[in-house]
Amino acid sequence: MDGHPRYAIPSGSEYLYEFTVNNRAGTYWYHPHPHGMTGAQVYFGLAGLFIVEDETEQSYDLPRGEFDVPLVIQDRTFSSANEFVYVSDMHQVMQGFWAEQMLVNGQLNYQHEVATRPYRLRLLNGSNARVYKLAWDDDTPLTVIGSDGGLLRSRICCSRRVNGLSCGTISAEISSTTNPNWSRSPSQEPTTTHLKSCALTWRVKSSRHKRCPPSSRR
Repeated sequence: MDGHPRYAIPSGSEYLYEFTVNNRAGTYWYHPHPHGMTGAQVYFGLAGLFIVEDETEQSYDLPRGEFDVPLVIQDRTFSSANEFVYVSDMHQVMQGFWAEQMLVNGQLNYQHEVATRPYRLRLLNGSNARVYKLAWDDDTPLTVIGSDGGLLRSRICCSRRVNGLSCGTISAEISSTTNPNWSRSPSQEPTTTHLKSCALTWRVKSSRHKRCPPSSRR
C-alpha cells in the first residue's frame, strides 16, 4: 500500500485513510513515503509494526500471546541534549545513515523476561542503512518460519545465524538463561550485536543454512 501526492495532509489538518488489507498473515511494517523525506521521518519515529492474522495461520500450532514477541531493531545517534541526530553531510545522504547506538523496541539496553519454552520472534530491521545478522550466543540453530511476505511454505533451519532480515519471523527454543547485556561493534561492517535478555542472545555473523528435522507444520 503506497500513498499519492494528492493525499498529502496540510499542516494542522486531518485525513482519514481507509483501505482493505488483503495481505496474507505476516509481520509487516508501515511508514510515510514522501519524496526525499522518508528516511528522516522514519528515523524520528513515524513507523511501526503492522501484524496481520488470518484463519490459516491461526490453525498452526505456533507460540501465541506473551510468547509471540515483536523485536524492532534500530540504530540511533543521540546529541548531548539526548535528542536524535540524523544525517549531517551528503555522504550520509547518498550511502545511508549509520547511527551509534542500538535500540530494540525503542529502548537502549533492552531486556525481555522469558521462560524455558518455544517463542515466536517477529524481527524488524527498522534502521536506515545498517544490515544485521542475528544468532544465538552459543550458535544454537534458528528456525525461520516467515518473511515479509508471510509464513514460508516450509521452515528453514539456519545452522548459526539469520542474515540481513528486513522483516521476518523465527521460532526460537529457549533452553537456558544468560545475563542481560547489550554490545555493538563500532565499525560500519555488518554489525555484531549481542542482545541478552535472560535467555535471548543475538550475535551478528555470516550465514549458512542446513536442513531442519522434519516438521509436522507446513
